Amino acid sequence: MARAGSVADRSPRIRPVASSLFSILLLMLFLVLSGPSVGLVAQEKPTGGIRGTVLDKELNVPLAGVQVVVVGTNVGVLTSAEGNFLISQVPVGTYSLAFTKGGYERQLIPSVAVSADRLTELKVEMGIEVVEMDELVVIGGEVEPAEETGLLDLRSEAVSFQDAISSDLISKAGAGDVAGALKFVVGTSIVEGKYATVRGLSDRYTGTTLNGVRVPSADPRRRAVQVDLFPTGTVESLTVTKTFTPDLQGDFTGGGVDIRTKSVPEKLTFSISMAAESNSLATRNEDYLTYEGGGVPFSGPDVRDRALPKEADGEIPGLPPVRFSPTPKQMEQAQTLDQLVRSFAPAMGVSQATPGYNSGFAFVGGNRWEVGSGVTLGLVGALNYVHKYDFYQNGI
Repeated sequence: MARAGSVADRSPRIRPVASSLFSILLLMLFLVLSGPSVGLVAQEKPTGGIRGTVLDKELNVPLAGVQVVVVGTNVGVLTSAEGNFLISQVPVGTYSLAFTKGGYERQLIPSVAVSADRLTELKVEMGIEVVEMDELVVIGGEVEPAEETGLLDLRSEAVSFQDAISSDLISKAGAGDVAGALKFVVGTSIVEGKYATVRGLSDRYTGTTLNGVRVPSADPRRRAVQVDLFPTGTVESLTVTKTFTPDLQGDFTGGGVDIRTKSVPEKLTFSISMAAESNSLATRNEDYLTYEGGGVPFSGPDVRDRALPKEADGEIPGLPPVRFSPTPKQMEQAQTLDQLVRSFAPAMGVSQATPGYNSGFAFVGGNRWEVGSGVTLGLVGALNYVHKYDFYQNGI
């Protein structure tokens, strides 16, 4: 009983100590939570701003895209289309501002004072940056139409839609004839490898001229000109007109192709080029069919194998009536017809062959001679040779 009484006497003394300890912990927690915020408020500094306008010194017009930087800081802005700029939240103090723009002299404005809660006004003028260079002399002269620069002048002065390519570009492209060169003109295409078309229209609406003179067609059944007949070695430029103008002929409704040839050379010129190509359908194709005397020989259009025999040059007699006892005259007519039939080639079928590669070469040469009395004689010539194999699947 005495021990129990002693415990009862001690318990009231412990409660005040726990309450005081709890109050101290709450006060410490409040100081921890409120201490940083109080410190931040104490560290805040007053700020201001800088605004202004940047102008061109000579023209007195606003300059857009000028970079404005506060020296010594990472603060910077670009001027607007009206030449204005605004830099805010700048701590109070004195700064230097740098203004830079390509083509203008760099400007540095020192001692720009920034006050608390106020905007400092600036007006800056920038002069054009002048760089002294050595004297450059441009000598005028005629522009060669065979060069791309000369054709650019012709196209800029033309009143119609037209395009042109020069001999320089043709030689770089490696085209052997006008048909191959026209493939590089925008809006122009080649049909069947030799007929030029403009803007997708039929070739019958496209006219061809040589130095401004109308060129007739070599095909009596077609009015279009075979432009593959003209070697590029003698061509100075090709001009394609895509719209009709009054200076063109009336049937040039789809467009026109004008072939300009080279003039008299200044000295002896000579060039030769060779080419070889492979046709994925014909070259080394074992299913290639031909016949005896078929195709064109390597030496050119020699058609002696397919020419009519000399027996067919004279008058061919009529077929005599069939009789058991013909007369001597009827026997003579029958013998003449028998000789005529036997004179033709007996081959009637086809045979397989393996064609080789397509080949070709071009030769261009020219020279000039002074014949006296101020008369000059010039000559330019070209020879173009192409030998190709064609393959037609299921052809008849």
